[in-house]
Amino acid sequence: MILIIPAAADKSGKPYIFDSDASGELLLCKSLLGISLSSFNSIYITLLNKHTEKYALLPKLEQAFKRHSLWERVKITLLEESASEPYTIAETIKRNDIKGEFMIKDTDNYFQITPIAGNYICAYPLDLLKRVNPSNKSYIELDYSMYVTNIIEKRIIGRYFCVGGYCFKSTDVFLNHYEKLLSLKDNKEFFYLSHIIFSMLMQGESFRPLIVSDYIDWGTEEEWQEYKTNH
Repeated sequence: MILIIPAAADKSGKPYIFDSDASGELLLCKSLLGISLSSFNSIYITLLNKHTEKYALLPKLEQAFKRHSLWERVKITLLEESASEPYTIAETIKRNDIKGEFMIKDTDNYFQITPIAGNYICAYPLDLLKRVNPSNKSYIELDYSMYVTNIIEKRIIGRYFCVGGYCFKSTDVFLNHYEKLLSLKDNKEFFYLSHIIFSMLMQGESFRPLIVSDYIDWGTEEEWQEYKTNH
């Protein structure tokens, strides 16, 4: 499998995912360490070119991933701009000619999981969180056989929410649905992975939840600063 890390959000100021904790662990790298990384041949990290230049990111990334003997598997893709996470992922796939199964992992949280080949959504039960901001998450609905029947942004439709990990069995299928939806989108900024997954569900593709453990949320910079203070 291939692991794709989209880290090209265009925000004012230095994105907090390029910050480090008290031990010197880069957040972007720290967010991946709960995954069984032996499952992946390559780790594709996609960044904005202006961030790499302004914040000298490449030496920091090299140091962080060498610390865990992972740097030889890391491949960097640089974009001049990114309108959405689906755009970042699609460009990463196309520019690197990635084929077959892949996983996407967001950088704003930590969880433990062993990836499985196929279509999966990494999820966690909302009721197990001690504190949560339910308005900034996407949620899934399951049938009695534990297949995903619906996925939607920022509206609670079931016990499980998406934790920012997604497995897909085909880059070609992903790109086909991406291109179809892109042509229909008036506002490219409000384009989410959940839209692509829902489109796939409507065309008969099946997804199952992959329940994670040891979930830690750094969904906002304020939550990251609070985590650093408490640890």
